[in-house]
Parts: sequence; C-alpha cells; structure tokens
Amino acid sequence: MSNNWCTFSIQRLKDYNDRISAAENLKEQIESLEYKFTNIRAATTDSTPVQGGNDNKREQMLISNISMREELKNNLNIIQHEINITEKGLQALSKTERTILTRFYINKTKGFVDRLCDELYISKPELYRQKDKALKKFTMVCYGIVEL
Repeated sequence: MSNNWCTFSIQRLKDYNDRISAAENLKEQIESLEYKFTNIRAATTDSTPVQGGNDNKREQMLISNISMREELKNNLNIIQHEINITEKGLQALSKTERTILTRFYINKTKGFVDRLCDELYISKPELYRQKDKALKKFTMVCYGIVEL
C-alpha cells in the first residue's frame, strides 16, 4: 500500500474522535455567539452629534460577533465534512474490519492486540493481515485509490 495514502488514512482514523469533539465545541461556541448577538443592544439614537472619529463600540461588537460566527461556521462545515468522509469509509467495512481499525487507531488501549486476537479467535499475524486489508479498503473508499 502506498505509504502516503496509508499515512493519511491512519491519521484520519486517529483524528476521528478529536474531530467529533471539535464539532461539538464549535456548535456550542456558535450558539453562545448567537445568544450574545441577540443581546447586544442597538445603538441609541439621539440628536447629539458624533464628534471625533471614535467607532461605535456596539457596532464593532456586532461586526466582530458576525465575523467570528461566520469563521466558526466555516470551520464546522470543514470538520463535519471530514467526519462524514471517515464515517463513510468505516461504513463500507464489515463489522470485523471496522472493529479492527477502531481498536488499532480510534480507541486504542493497552493490550488491545491480545484482546482482539482472543475476541476474533485469530493469531497476531492474521490480525495484522486483516488490519492491512481493512485499511486498504478504508483508504479506497475515502480517497478513491484503486491501485495501492
């Protein structure tokens, strides 16, 4: 398998949980900014002329809030797109393949190889062969690579 695509696939799997957490955090930040936006009071209007060139602080807060929300929404769209690609790659795998890649890269714990061999009733060499096969399939689905 091509080292670059293999490396990309492994990193995609390792980043999966962090991306899910990031998406949740971004949603909360956007929600908070939307709440603050609705509570920023409108500028007062009276007959007092504006002197000096001082910017209106409320207007600056509104602009800053809008800008930050748009940036966070763009980041959220990118993260959600990455999550969707990973999930489609995982959905293309059999239950056993998904379990193997999940244990190797997404939810790796100490001693997982021996436990996985016991659960699947296979040897370590067979586990690693199946892992490589599953990773190849995952890479093909995520990146469209046919010849690895």
